Amino acid sequence: MTLLETGIRIGGRFQLLERIGDGGHAEIWAALDEEGQWVALKFLHPHLCTTSEALTVLRHEAQMARRLEHPGVLRTGEPQQDGDRVFLPMEYAAGGDLKRLRGASYVESVPVLMRVATILSHAHAEGIVHRDIKPGNVLFDAEEQVRLADFGTSTLCGSAQTLAAGSPFSASPQQLAGEPASPADDIYGLGALAYELLSGYPPYYPDFDPVRVQSQMPPPVQPVQPAPPRLTRLVMAMLAREPQRRPASMEAVIEVLGEALADTLSVEATGTAMIVERALPIEVSPRDVPKPPSRWPRMALVAAVLASVMAGYWIMRDKARDSGQPASPIAVPDSAAEVSSTAPAMEPGPEPESAAALEPEPESVPEPEAALPDAEQPMLAEADREAAAAKAAAQQFDQEVEAGQQALSRGQPVLARMAFERARQLRPGAVEVTLGFEAAARLERVLQLHTEGVQAEAAGQFALARERFVAALALNGRFEPAMEGRDRVQARLQERERAAAQRASDAERNANNQRDQRVGMELEAAERWRDAQTLYQVALDRDLGADFARAGLERAQQRAAFAVQIEDFLNRPARLSERAVRLAATQALAAGRSLQPAGPMLTQQLSQLESLLAAHETMARVEIISDSSTHVRIARVGELGSFESRELDLPPGNYTVIGTRQGYRDVRRELIIRPGQRTAMLAVACMEPI
Repeated sequence: MTLLETGIRIGGRFQLLERIGDGGHAEIWAALDEEGQWVALKFLHPHLCTTSEALTVLRHEAQMARRLEHPGVLRTGEPQQDGDRVFLPMEYAAGGDLKRLRGASYVESVPVLMRVATILSHAHAEGIVHRDIKPGNVLFDAEEQVRLADFGTSTLCGSAQTLAAGSPFSASPQQLAGEPASPADDIYGLGALAYELLSGYPPYYPDFDPVRVQSQMPPPVQPVQPAPPRLTRLVMAMLAREPQRRPASMEAVIEVLGEALADTLSVEATGTAMIVERALPIEVSPRDVPKPPSRWPRMALVAAVLASVMAGYWIMRDKARDSGQPASPIAVPDSAAEVSSTAPAMEPGPEPESAAALEPEPESVPEPEAALPDAEQPMLAEADREAAAAKAAAQQFDQEVEAGQQALSRGQPVLARMAFERARQLRPGAVEVTLGFEAAARLERVLQLHTEGVQAEAAGQFALARERFVAALALNGRFEPAMEGRDRVQARLQERERAAAQRASDAERNANNQRDQRVGMELEAAERWRDAQTLYQVALDRDLGADFARAGLERAQQRAAFAVQIEDFLNRPARLSERAVRLAATQALAAGRSLQPAGPMLTQQLSQLESLLAAHETMARVEIISDSSTHVRIARVGELGSFESRELDLPPGNYTVIGTRQGYRDVRRELIIRPGQRTAMLAVACMEPI
């Protein structure tokens, strides 16, 4: 397998420069082509698919992107192969992806969302559903124009087939359930994208569970920065579980996004920012797409400038304190245009209201024993202001550290880092800040590993998912989502192992059954019914569901029993002299002629039995000679009386002829008539007096 690293040449014309992206299914490299142009190359991870499968997936992605022919779709070339590596050349997006706007102001993110919605609207008109709307798939070119990328998961409307799995965090409940694709899937995905941009995290993060997505709504979006309620309501409507409860089309989404962008921030007299909203319903009918406003809300700009001024003031104050010089007061102007960070004053000016508010209550200040000279009054006021400012700064520092700790406890490293950054501006080098940044970085890595685990789990890569969850727990052994994920995929892996063992057992059983069925038929063909009976019994004991063994056993038992019966007739033919035995043999002969298949052994046995029966049915002429005084009787035949000579016909068999005479001893003579014998003679007379 070709190792991807900086500097190697691939495809005969591309030199790899750096890896710019690495997800659960592919990695993206920046490269220079032979003409010196920057391009992006997409490589599917080789452990996830074969070379032919990678070609199929990348070819599908390229075809879908070219089919749309929209300037907002990232341009792609034809998939190429270099040895065992397959890659897709793509337009290089120098501006990076949308991850940079996580937690940014809605004024920055909403225009991007509108642009993405416009591209998706075009795709839906062409019958294509993207099905993987996430920050990593929304790129910016060198001129900051939006490009929608990665159509590898896209499919046609109404189709349930997909060649690649997308991010589980942006997949709709219907997509997770494997239902046919529809534009409502992308409306859900765009809602998940908006949710992530506003709050810093995708829905259900980090406790993602497909069953939960299909049965519960995500928690209400909590924007990092103030946002119009109209916008947050739209986001939650787009994330509705049922498709019919989401906005009807991308055009409807674009309309409400435009109206939300028109809402502005205002600052009340208390300085608290609030949202001014016009009461417009979220259900809207499609209209022409409105153009986003080109200016920031004025008061948001004022708030940003004021924050910058105050931060500068505290920095200057700390520097002045370290140098032993008093901090230069900074007057807060009435408008942002009048802000100046350099406003030195040789004489102390009037005390601002905010500073006066920090003065201690009159009754809490002890009366001085003697009035200070007038020259010392300004110095005392300056010292009081510095003390109040230091106290306020300390309180603000503690609040920011506490906010950072709370964000860490909620699993929100982005918000935690923002809070610790504000704390660092107040007290650079503080131990609490350093530890906070380290904890935020560690948590972010834990969450990243957990996300990779969830994505691998959704793609069915349970071994990789377990690896990611275990790595997350190595950093934070009490991170419950990772523990639950580890246990969940471990159960799935065990289930897979059991299924694999079952498949192996089934395969072995099937192989044994096929062998036994073949051998059984060979034994039947050789008319070795007893051996076939034994084999079928063993096969049935091993697999009660082996129908061939059950039928074969029944057949072999019947034929084996019949073979024993026929062999008994043939081995003891004398028994056929008895009428009952001959009748049974005749019935067996008729039954044997109906058996199929009739092999040569059975045919020969039936022929022998038929000959024996015929012979036993042939009568022999028997002449019995006596003295006219002896009474003759044949056992089991009857009384013959006294006579000198008597003839009668008898079938083959053994007979006892008994002679009796008054005053003489009885005589007994054995008469044996063999099958096929025609005549016989016997003398019977009582000659010995008593």
